[in-house]
Amino acid sequence: MNGSGTEVRSYRITPDQSQKRATFVPAAQRAVEASIRLQAIQTLLEDVAGTFGSPMQARARWSDSVGTVQLLFEGTSEELSRITTRATILASEALHHIRTALDYVAYNIAWLDAGVPNQDTQFLLVDTRAEWLKAARGRRLQGVSSEHLVWMEEVQPFRSVAWSRSLRRLSNTDKHRVAVDLRPYYEVRFPMDQAVDDPLGDPEWFGFRVIERKIGLLITDSSRGDAE
Repeated sequence: MNGSGTEVRSYRITPDQSQKRATFVPAAQRAVEASIRLQAIQTLLEDVAGTFGSPMQARARWSDSVGTVQLLFEGTSEELSRITTRATILASEALHHIRTALDYVAYNIAWLDAGVPNQDTQFLLVDTRAEWLKAARGRRLQGVSSEHLVWMEEVQPFRSVAWSRSLRRLSNTDKHRVAVDLRPYYEVRFPMDQAVDDPLGDPEWFGFRVIERKIGLLITDSSRGDAE
């Protein structure tokens, strides 16, 4: 009661956002979020390009019968560390969103097929057919129809699907051990039979005509050093 004798009440209303039926909208939203982060990584490549202070030069000795090529590259700015740190975070977030999107798909497929939700679902990614046959009979995929199990099997790592194999390895590493690592690289391509004057002006050396220069980022498992 306030001073005038009038009773004052307060109500708080929140929208009901609980999922009422099977829908793939949440999975699509996660996929979009992953795409946004992958696009941001692509944008960072422009910043990476600006950190390389000079082009890479390919040269060799005229007297070298073995044909060894020497690649010369001078310096990058300290800004590269900041860029790669940001790219690593974006890659970690993209992996999380992609993996979560798949789990959302499994949850809603099981709900759609069985008519009731299964709270234990997970879009399992496995390395052998034996593991898959066991998983298909387990509670993680309970309720999923045989038709949809066939579809899920087609994208399994043991079916030599590169993206799912990489996703499984990198996301497990990122989630349970250490963050994935993004490493910038500078790549040059040149025909070995097209010599030009040495870029450093040494008459004992000759250079190669570079036909392509490319800058990119390798995503790696920093616990193993693998890159792709």
